[in-house]
Amino acid sequence: KTSGLVKNLVTVVRQVQREKVIRICFASFRNMLMSEELKGRMVGLGLLDIIKTLNQTEDKELKEDTKKVQDSLKKFLGQLSTFEKYTTEVLSGVLQKSAVHSETFWRKNNAMFEKESYRHIRKLVELLDSKEAETLEMACYDLGEFARFHPDGRNLVTKMGAKSKIMSLMGHRNEQIAKQ
Repeated sequence: KTSGLVKNLVTVVRQVQREKVIRICFASFRNMLMSEELKGRMVGLGLLDIIKTLNQTEDKELKEDTKKVQDSLKKFLGQLSTFEKYTTEVLSGVLQKSAVHSETFWRKNNAMFEKESYRHIRKLVELLDSKEAETLEMACYDLGEFARFHPDGRNLVTKMGAKSKIMSLMGHRNEQIAKQ
């Protein structure tokens, strides 16, 4: 799947220092900009933040590709509602602390999660098996807020198997995860 390819390329850009490899990744990202879904994945996986941290390069081609990708992703992000931003992040499988992980967001949007048979909530339950500490922490927090603000949230979270997973995470070695 191309969404897996996006995730792998973002991981490579995060971890590799070789300019040639990064240039190939950004040429690939640039070719994917025609797909709204793939742009959503790039945003959800934090590619904009990565672009900000990239060292200044003299490579003209890389500069051009990063600028094109950055501009396109910023434009895409500017057109999204907060719920759409949340959807993009959840479906990417990588959750990061941001404004969409807040009491205000959940109070305002809890009914939106009923769409598509609670697809977002089912995905959050899946993310409770993540190896990424921040993703785990945010998934626990979001499920807790859903349970708190949605009229049937507690029952739904329990039925989907999240409650038992969250209870087992209360003894997690990471204090932030255990706290959520």
